Amino acid sequence: YARMVRAQGGGAGVGEATVFASHAWTFVFEELIESLRFFENQQLAAGKPPSYFWLDIFVVDENAAHTYPSEWWQTSFTQAVGAIGHTALVLTPWRSPVPLRRAWCLWEIYSTLCTKAKLSVCMSDAEMADFHRALVEEVDNVISALCTIDAETAEAGSKKDLDMIFSTVRTLDG
Repeated sequence: YARMVRAQGGGAGVGEATVFASHAWTFVFEELIESLRFFENQQLAAGKPPSYFWLDIFVVDENAAHTYPSEWWQTSFTQAVGAIGHTALVLTPWRSPVPLRRAWCLWEIYSTLCTKAKLSVCMSDAEMADFHRALVEEVDNVISALCTIDAETAEAGSKKDLDMIFSTVRTLDG
C-alpha cells in the first residue's frame, strides 16, 4: 500500500515535479532511491530547495507506451521534460551504465537536450566514490565507459517501443 508522509518542515511531501528522474527499469529500486538521495543531498548542500521527483513508474505506463501516437512523445512528453526543467540521470553502474544502452533513457536524455533543460548525473554514494577514484586512477576506463553511446544498438522492452522511439527521433531530426 502507499501512504503520504510529511516532509521536513511539515509539508505533504508531494508537489509539482521539479526534477525528472531518468533511470533504467532494470535497476534495483533501492539503487534508484540511493542515487536520487545522493542527488538531493547535493542539491540541498548547494542551497537549492527540496526536489519533487517525476518518476515514470508512477506517472506513465511505459508498458503501454507503444499505443501512444508518436506525436504524444514529440509534444506532451518532451514538453513535460522541458517544463520540469531538470533531469537527474541515474547513471549506474558507472562502469557499464545501463541507461546509455536503453532506448527509453536515451529518449529522455534527447528530450532534455532538445528542451535545453538541465541534465545532472547521479549515482549512489558507493558508485560516486568509485567514480571519483577512477577519475584519478583510471581515466581511460572512465572514458571508455561513458563515451560509447550508440543509439542504433539501444535496447527496449519491446520492438514496438524501439521502433516508435527511432521513428520519432528520425521525424524530429528529419
